[in-house]
Amino acid sequence: MSKFQAKEHLESVILPYWNNLADFENGGFTGFVGNDLVPQKNADKGVVLHSRILWFYSNVYMTVGGDNNRRMMDHAYQFLSTKCFDKENGGLYWMMTFDGKPCDTTKNCYNQAFGMYALSSYYRATGCKEALRLAYSLFEAIETWCTDEYGYLEAFTADWKKPVESAICDQGVVADKTMNTLLHVLEAYTELYKADRHPMVGKKLMRCLEIARDSVYYSDFERLEVFFDSKMQPLGDIHSYGHDIEATWLLDRACDVLENAVAENAGALNDECRMRLPRLCADTRAYTSVIAKKILDCAFCNSSLNNESRGERAGAEHVDTDRIWWVQAETVVGFYNEYQKNQDKKFLDAAEAVFGFIQEFVTDKRPGSEWFWYVTKDGTPKTDHGITEPWKCPYHNGRMCLELIARGA
Repeated sequence: MSKFQAKEHLESVILPYWNNLADFENGGFTGFVGNDLVPQKNADKGVVLHSRILWFYSNVYMTVGGDNNRRMMDHAYQFLSTKCFDKENGGLYWMMTFDGKPCDTTKNCYNQAFGMYALSSYYRATGCKEALRLAYSLFEAIETWCTDEYGYLEAFTADWKKPVESAICDQGVVADKTMNTLLHVLEAYTELYKADRHPMVGKKLMRCLEIARDSVYYSDFERLEVFFDSKMQPLGDIHSYGHDIEATWLLDRACDVLENAVAENAGALNDECRMRLPRLCADTRAYTSVIAKKILDCAFCNSSLNNESRGERAGAEHVDTDRIWWVQAETVVGFYNEYQKNQDKKFLDAAEAVFGFIQEFVTDKRPGSEWFWYVTKDGTPKTDHGITEPWKCPYHNGRMCLELIARGA
């Protein structure tokens, strides 16, 4: 019998918490809840947070149904679609006030991708044509303003005319491009292509896979590099364990969606793309398995995953052993995905162990709470982050549950 209790965890821990944060007076969801569990009603509302909430409720509704899940999904869509778009310059703002006014108008590529991801899922859940139109407007914004011959750019002023520092580059490295942005553009294009199968989206999704294979994955250390200069040359010496294991299954998923579209509709990609696709998918699935094994060998410690290491290339490795909430969630899905690919039971055992660690230590047992941001290696909660923040959302942990349910785990 499976050791996962994904549906129970979703319905007893994650959904009740986020249901209680719906702000029916001002729109959207409360943007900050401190470790004291007191919602700050006047806190600014992150647009990434709201895109992730919309994605979450859309996929909960498609997976388990429920009138209240539909209500929350529609509520999230209303805020994102009516408050967060720049009607003059296009695209999504970065941050809104509690009552839905823009307070940071930066245009982050990462943010546009998450909006597309959410709106594509909402379209799949409801058939809402306006949501699909908005998703395509974000696709067009990214392909117009946020790409060059080497990859995907990071952030701009509201009018898209001047590059600015990206919120993704927050780890002491000045970078022109990041693995994180590419990964979530790929994720968004996968969802949009799954929703509508436009050949141009499929072509750009293949480009993302090619950039990941040719410029982001480095076989010498069996890892994805994190930061890059303008020509996609790596910067820094960081091995992000969480992003690597998350990327394994997202890259595999992109291959699945592309191959399914070709199998079901030969016109979904042009002839040139269809000829390149088999080799691209074979290459991708081969190196994602290499990455998964590397993460199991170097980052998994008994029941949970370290966060990252620095100095691996230089031979002076320093490992961050904190257990970050999203890293643990993505580890469960990534290890389970690798078990399904190759039937190697050690990945199943590891996924079950991490799920158990989440249940015992990462889940905050206090009434009215959800997950801690992070805990120490021995499971002691760290309290210097809130339970809800602009980055802390039901996306990673909710998606873990939804993936396990969908995969029959």
